[in-house]
Amino acid sequence: MTSKNEVAVKKESTVLTIAEATALKGNKAIAFWCNKENVESLTKQVRDQALSIVPDLTTKKGRDAIGSNAMDVSKSRKLLEESIKSAISGAQKVVDEGKAIKKFVIEECNEVRDEVLQPRKEWQEEQDRIEAERVKGIRDRINNIALIANVTSSESKEQLADVIDALNAMDVSQGFDEFTQEAMQAKSDAIQKINDAVAEIVRREIEEETQRELEEKEAELEEERKKTRIGERIQKLQGIPMEMFSSTADEVQAKIDALDKHAPTVEDFGDRHSEAISVFDGVVANLNMLLEQKKQLEEMQAKQKAECVIKDEPVLHPLESDAEEDPHNPDCKGCPDCGPVMGDATYAIMEDDLKEMVQSSQAASLLSDATLTKAAKSAHQLPESEEHLYNDCIADAKSYCKSDFEVVDRSDVPADSEDLATKICEYAEGAIDINQANHIIEMVRNY
Repeated sequence: MTSKNEVAVKKESTVLTIAEATALKGNKAIAFWCNKENVESLTKQVRDQALSIVPDLTTKKGRDAIGSNAMDVSKSRKLLEESIKSAISGAQKVVDEGKAIKKFVIEECNEVRDEVLQPRKEWQEEQDRIEAERVKGIRDRINNIALIANVTSSESKEQLADVIDALNAMDVSQGFDEFTQEAMQAKSDAIQKINDAVAEIVRREIEEETQRELEEKEAELEEERKKTRIGERIQKLQGIPMEMFSSTADEVQAKIDALDKHAPTVEDFGDRHSEAISVFDGVVANLNMLLEQKKQLEEMQAKQKAECVIKDEPVLHPLESDAEEDPHNPDCKGCPDCGPVMGDATYAIMEDDLKEMVQSSQAASLLSDATLTKAAKSAHQLPESEEHLYNDCIADAKSYCKSDFEVVDRSDVPADSEDLATKICEYAEGAIDINQANHIIEMVRNY
């Protein structure tokens, strides 16, 4: 089918020359040039005109006529093209005006439509606002349930247990509408999170308790090690006199000088510092006693050697000596005080006596504070001038007799009924005799 406009164009279709067609203006030009049949008639005219000329290719004029004929075709094409372009431009303006009118119609109708829809739109917007507030309120409540599980490190297990109880008591089956399942899940997640926090607190407490116990045990072990080290130091300090027994007087003096520069400190001996000081003083006293004995022995040896050099006599060995025995001291093989010859046996006896004295004095320092305290109880019944002597003698008695007798308190024995030696013997419960007690008293007095 064709529209009325198309029929009208066809009615106007006539055979026009190119000059007539290109002279058309306005709607006539648009109508003519938008009709293909009209345009085909014009192109047919161009074709017929161009092909009607038979060129003579044998002459230059004939060949030039071919070029001239082609140029006429190009000019005709240009005229047709510009006319069509002009018609299209006019048609475009009509289209643009139609589009503008169309837009105006649309806008006007839309405005009327919006005015009609406005009441319903406002009602719907209000409903949407109410719904959004309802959903937001439910969402906020669900979020608040989740926020309950955000515990801090300062909260205790008991506080968290109260929170769990509160959550368990919370009813989320109503009031959450279509979000009920989400609310129930939030509640379950919150309870689980708080339970995890409680478990973490318990785990941390167990870990801290275990660590504390380990630290306490380590502290106890360190304390024991410290006590052991202190005991070893005290024992080593006590063993110095015996270590120096074979040393010369100069070496003993050097050791005394070294000890004087390194007195026991609280840092090294802790709560046994007083004991260490006491042992230290005893060790220094023993070393001084050993020093005096060493000096005496070295002086006696030097004197004998000097006398032998003067007499041009060799120093005799006890087995080679026929020295007369001292009737007052049958063990003596000769010495500057007892006879003309002093042998190794005499020195050995003197050194044994000295060694026994050092051992007795050193062992005395090992007596416990309890023993000394018991000794003090008996000492307080003695005359004031003999209390210190009695305490020292009691301390030496056990080591001297080399017996493991039990030290008992004799504070009930009247001081005026026995002399000091007898009191020491009874204190030792018969482990030493009166001669040994007198020897101890003499040794302590000399010391």
